[in-house]
Amino acid sequence: MDFMKIVDWISSVTGALTIIVFIILSFWKGTQTLYDLLFKPDQYINKNYGPVMDSILDKQFGDEIKKVVDTSVTETLRDTGVFRSLDKQKSIHLILTKNFIESQIKSQFPEYKKRLIRIIKKNSTEAKAKVGINRPSEYNFYINLRNILPNSQDATNLSYILAGFIYDDIEKNEKGYDFVAVNRNGNAILGYLISNFLNLPLVIVNFDSRWELEGKKVKVDGLSEIPRSENKRGFLIDDAVSGGSILKESVEILRSHQLRVDDVYVLFSRKEDGAIQDYKQASISLHSIFDLNDEGIKRIINTEEDNLDTIIDEL
Repeated sequence: MDFMKIVDWISSVTGALTIIVFIILSFWKGTQTLYDLLFKPDQYINKNYGPVMDSILDKQFGDEIKKVVDTSVTETLRDTGVFRSLDKQKSIHLILTKNFIESQIKSQFPEYKKRLIRIIKKNSTEAKAKVGINRPSEYNFYINLRNILPNSQDATNLSYILAGFIYDDIEKNEKGYDFVAVNRNGNAILGYLISNFLNLPLVIVNFDSRWELEGKKVKVDGLSEIPRSENKRGFLIDDAVSGGSILKESVEILRSHQLRVDDVYVLFSRKEDGAIQDYKQASISLHSIFDLNDEGIKRIINTEEDNLDTIIDEL
């Protein structure tokens, strides 16, 4: 009997110890798992779910989706400055340099309306003018921006004015863009400069392409500069709009390439052609600093330089 009691006692103690050890190990394992999840999530996910995720990607989506994921992760790491080849000091330097350049550029943006109205006054004349292809429009007053754009300094000034207008709208409405577009038959100079100022990739639409690749005309240049271009959002720019058929066609071409384009920015539009309302019917927002007709241009011409600021809100 005494021997059996000893055996029972040993069994009880062994069972109790086993349970205690199991509880301790489970607690330790759970604590370690929680620690890894909170402080080493990449290792935790890779260790516990990596093979499953790889299997799903391989079987369901193939190599293409993995390339997209890898590219996206790489871009995010580069943008946040934690990519392995980019140390912290270099990352901080790049951020400070970018902020300095932006502040220098933005210092040129303010009072764009006042600056533009003076350029319009200087380059406007009373003359019979006609513009357009399908339905030409006729005017009695002409703003000759073509006269100043070949001059690099004047072109730069107009670019700062348009960039200020665009930047103001972006900040006010909290918009985000992935690229800027211009029609090759429009004011390509503005496109190059705005792209540089706002640090956005430039896409160029060809109104009548001379090039063909694999039997298709090349209607858009620069798509390769936009990572994963599908559904990326951009805007189209030009110096001015009258009827605006070329710009509307450009928007449609960009949309046919799975790009989202809802906005067009110009220095001024011609009120006679009702371009703003016409664009609205095509689901395009036309943003112009001034919407002018012959009467408005005549008023600018006849207003003294010192009094131009007083009529800005009336145009």
